[in-house]
Amino acid sequence: MPSTARRLSGRLNAWDRLPVSAETKRRWSRRRSVPTVPGLALKLLEGDLGKISPMWAGWTLNPDTGVMSAPNGDTWTAGRLQAWTYERQLLDSLKRRVMDPLQPRLF
Repeated sequence: MPSTARRLSGRLNAWDRLPVSAETKRRWSRRRSVPTVPGLALKLLEGDLGKISPMWAGWTLNPDTGVMSAPNGDTWTAGRLQAWTYERQLLDSLKRRVMDPLQPRLF
């Protein structure tokens, strides 16, 4: 089986998470070839987003926690990413208010 078929620290790994039968996994393993779509799913389940595109090199997605990590160490959850749009809109709104000539001077 591919290296992804090994268990790591007792946790399910990407190969174990792939929703296909054991016979299909054995067939792919014998052929040393995984079809494109399941192969991409395996890459995603392994969490290394750089395997999908070089533009994502160094970015990871932990399939157990759902936390995405940037190469610089910053991390995001799905909720944090969803909140980003709201935070950006709030910041833009505050900038407009501060730049408004009718706004009283703060300092």
